[in-house]
Amino acid sequence: MDPYAIIKQLRSQKIRVQKPLTLAEILHIESKYEIIFPPDLRELYMTGLPTGPEFVDWRKTF
Repeated sequence: MDPYAIIKQLRSQKIRVQKPLTLAEILHIESKYEIIFPPDLRELYMTGLPTGPEFVDWRKTF
């Protein structure tokens, strides 16, 4: 998976992409919700955070 290609594809479809999640933010989310993001999703979120009705806005869960 190329996270930069995915971000580019999302943007080409007019999906907003926010600044990436930091490792600290990801670890906080995983701890709070007792989940572990798969490595490819973690890499995507650390490249850019897609936002919109189809996506969880992880920053709003803090």
